[in-house]
Amino acid sequence: MKDLWLYNSLSGRKELFKPVREGKVSIYTCGLTVQDYTHIGHARMDIIWDVFKNILRRLGYEVYHVQNFTDINEKIAEKALELKEDPLAYAQRYIDAYFSDIEGLEVKGADVYCKASDNIEAIQDVITKLIDKGHAYASQGNVYFRVESDPHYGSLSGRKTEEMQSGARIAVQDNKENPADFALWTVAQPGEPIWDSPWGPGTPGWHIECTAMSCKYLGDLYDLHGGGLDILFPHHENELAQGRCACSSDYVNYWIHHGMINLPDGEKMSKSLDNFFRVKDLLEQVPGYVLRFFVLSAHYRSPIVFTKEVVEQSQASLARLVNTHRRLRGVDSAKKNGDDVEELLNQSNQQFWQDLLDDFNTAGAIGRIFELSRKLNALLDQNKIDFVGAQKAITRLADWFDILGLKSAFVVQDEEETLPAELAELIEKRNQARKNRDWATADSLRDQLEEAGIILKDTAQGVTWQRKK
Repeated sequence: MKDLWLYNSLSGRKELFKPVREGKVSIYTCGLTVQDYTHIGHARMDIIWDVFKNILRRLGYEVYHVQNFTDINEKIAEKALELKEDPLAYAQRYIDAYFSDIEGLEVKGADVYCKASDNIEAIQDVITKLIDKGHAYASQGNVYFRVESDPHYGSLSGRKTEEMQSGARIAVQDNKENPADFALWTVAQPGEPIWDSPWGPGTPGWHIECTAMSCKYLGDLYDLHGGGLDILFPHHENELAQGRCACSSDYVNYWIHHGMINLPDGEKMSKSLDNFFRVKDLLEQVPGYVLRFFVLSAHYRSPIVFTKEVVEQSQASLARLVNTHRRLRGVDSAKKNGDDVEELLNQSNQQFWQDLLDDFNTAGAIGRIFELSRKLNALLDQNKIDFVGAQKAITRLADWFDILGLKSAFVVQDEEETLPAELAELIEKRNQARKNRDWATADSLRDQLEEAGIILKDTAQGVTWQRKK
């Protein structure tokens, strides 16, 4: 298999990917806390991991992906209490909405979706193991992780326990040994679901859920753990500490964190700030593949600024690539003796994969697509691509778009390829007028077509058309 280099947040550098089990890749990603609809910031993770898995499968790996839903949470309980609903039923409503959203984004999804509420036994088993090993303790109906028992605590975030103890982030509680200790099990708050436990009735903490479920479904050591930079601390730091102490010394080999989608003023998009754009609303305005293209046009570790204008730019950029595909499809089957494009396509494919193998650099890969598109358009303008060459280029572009999950942009094109008979007749009349050098009639017909939403482009190979965006 080709070498794949990944940026590991744990080491702070790119590392050569080596799976735990040869030929197989195990992945756990932290999914939604289902208190509201999915927003575009959440969708970034779904989109990038959909593509990452496509890349891994193309490399020959068998991929197994687990993603959780946090359906036990104080905010969920508070909102459900306000609406006089069962909190788990309230959460399920947004889980169902999530699946509708990712379908619209053409995300294939995980192999396993697991809810915290369905895995209480596994969670309690890990807590018991941590207590037995001296890494956790019960106090007044709560159970806390003993941070000082893990000498490697802080290795992911770079934070030191001493700094956390003296900082204002952590409130001192009488029932804790150390203010830095965090909850594994808590006495339930009003409205929260309650389960019996050896430490009294209560509910699990946030961090323990992911450790327990990842170990349950993927084993004590697995390959890749994904999530946003915003939860690297405390969530992933605490999750790693629990996994290191309860499951295995390494727990996860590679921590992959994606950047945030921000607003123009630099503020992070989040539910807590009520400044987010819901996926379901965006899908009413643009196709899902446009949102995919918007997300993939930036490196996954980089922040993205979200505005409707940027999305419109993404749609226009994608339309340029689709138009190249349309022009290639328009090359006459009788056309022969064009330039050999084989070397150009092979070189472009090599560069495309160099980017993908360098820390899943989809932004660089998309740049390669535009480079090839410009070169192909130049050859088309000079009438230097024959039918065989055009078909080879179409196959290469389709392959790349399949990897990126953008192939439906071509499908939409196919659906739009057939013009109404009256518009096709106008194009034919204009072609005839141009042959007769009747420029006034040709211009008039062009204007009529543009009013009907059809843009014409005269090339050396003839006339091509596209729908006005």
